[in-house]
This record gives sequence, structure tokens and C-alpha cells, in this order.
Amino acid sequence: MTRPPDWEERLVSFLQAHRSEPFAPGARDCVLLAADWLMVLGYADPACEFRGRYRCLMGGYRVLRKAGFCDVSEAVTSVLGEPKDHVISACRGDVAAFQDERHGFGQMLGIVAGAQVWCPAEGYGLVARPLKDATFFWTA
Repeated sequence: MTRPPDWEERLVSFLQAHRSEPFAPGARDCVLLAADWLMVLGYADPACEFRGRYRCLMGGYRVLRKAGFCDVSEAVTSVLGEPKDHVISACRGDVAAFQDERHGFGQMLGIVAGAQVWCPAEGYGLVARPLKDATFFWTA
């Protein structure tokens, strides 16, 4: 899909709007952040079958598995195609994945903004992580 001409302005507005929203599984988590960003770019809601169906991270992974996905990355791949592993070539507005060290559920998603990736974090809104620490990304 081709990005809208004003996608860069949309990215800035999107990240600013989400920056202070507290993390909440099933309402404001990494899967829904990525899905919301894709909708801003013009995609149909890729998370419509997941929204409101879980309230904890384990519940979110159960919903993903019931939908036929092994993990978060498989769900994103179904929308954006195969991920790329040379993360240094990711561009602003792409979706990146990190290993989720804290919960052991696989990947955590974020939105690329230069050398940083903005991800939701428990107890915070969005936090910046270094792009170099991402494991792979998808072109959005």
C-alpha cells in the first residue's frame, strides 16, 4: 500500500497523541498501537477481531492463537508481508519488533521514528527504544 502524501505529519501527530496514554492490554498495547498506525496509513483495521477481547497479555496471546497466529510477528506478517531483518534500513513509520524479555511472550511491537522505535510500556505511555535493538521490521 502506498502511504498518504502527508504520512510524516500523521506520524508526528499519532506519536504525540499516544505518547502519554497509559499501557493497557486490550486497549493500548503494542499490537493495537501498530494496528492503529496502519489504519492511519489507510489499512482496514488489522486488529478488529482482537479489540476488546482481552484484558491481560496472556489473554491477548490466547486471542492471537485462536485466530490462527503463533505470535505477534505472524499476525503482522499476515498484513504487511515478510519482515526484514536488516533493521538499520527501517524507515520512519515502519513497524519494528523486539524480543519481549519481560514477559516471555515473543515479540513486542513499536513504530519506527528515526533511530528510535516508540513502544508502549507498562506504567508509562510510549517509550523510545533504540532501533538497533530491534530484531526485525516490516515496511508499512
